[in-house]
Amino acid sequence: MRRYEFLEGFDFSEYVLSRFDTVIHTSDDERVRVQCPFCSDRGAHLYIWLSEGLPYCQRCDYNPRGPVKFISDLERIPVREVITWVDENVVSPVNPVRDLMESLDEDRRVEDSECKFESVELGLEFAPVWENTGIPSIDKRVRAAYKYLEGRFITQRQVESFDIRYCYSGPFSGRLVVPCYFQGDIVTFVARDLSGLDKRRYLNPKGTKQSNFLFNYDNVDSDWVVVTEGVFDAIAVSSVAPVVATFGKKLSKAQISLLSKFRKVVFYWDEDAYPSVDKYAGKVSASCYTVLHPDDEDAGSRSALENESLIESAVPVDSVRYAVYKVSKV
Repeated sequence: MRRYEFLEGFDFSEYVLSRFDTVIHTSDDERVRVQCPFCSDRGAHLYIWLSEGLPYCQRCDYNPRGPVKFISDLERIPVREVITWVDENVVSPVNPVRDLMESLDEDRRVEDSECKFESVELGLEFAPVWENTGIPSIDKRVRAAYKYLEGRFITQRQVESFDIRYCYSGPFSGRLVVPCYFQGDIVTFVARDLSGLDKRRYLNPKGTKQSNFLFNYDNVDSDWVVVTEGVFDAIAVSSVAPVVATFGKKLSKAQISLLSKFRKVVFYWDEDAYPSVDKYAGKVSASCYTVLHPDDEDAGSRSALENESLIESAVPVDSVRYAVYKVSKV
């Protein structure tokens, strides 16, 4: 986050005035002096340019070059926590950083507490595609759904493992249904149209928030994970790496919290999602890598060997190689 963007969303002047017991005003209304907390200063040698968010200590040469690092150092919290809070909240002059810290503590308590959710029940009209219903007209449609999955190189083992079903009645009729489990319960699902006639290719049930969950999270038993956009991308990757899907190229606070439990996160989003990768890599508390697409194909369109090779060659999001790659795509 750039300095001016931070200052637009956060009252830095109020923070300084509320954070320090003694603030000495100078001849310039925008500059104040305080006792530097980073050295044995007793003479208020830390000058702060309030409107620009620029502190500098004349005694120890402390110079964070911006308000974000200054707050991080002063409050002893990671830079990404400061950025995340300001990015997701509008801070008013009556809400200085002491309140910000309380909000962060509250966020941590919410994240550490048990996630509240309602499970989704799938009725008999959601038929497992690896079984026969005994009704010829329905079984014919179920077999057609299974052939579609075979055409996407999804194996029978994957079909059973991901509990993929076909809905033959109701608002999701004619769709493949891929359930999303969390703590053993179905919490949402993705319903993929097979007719090609519905402009809404994908549907999900009303009343559920996909953004609260990561597809396949329950099945990952590893300290690292690959992150795809869609569930079919995740299914394709599942044969070569631990994987979750985010249901798109946006991450909620809940999803960021879940991803931050891993040591290493490899973003395997589509080729057009690199700006989003850059945005969220700074918010996930893990070593973040990204796959470099050689073309515009997504993970669900590649073979297992191709996916494995691309994941193995993923690069850190702060690497020179990634920076050069992005320039080549402009």
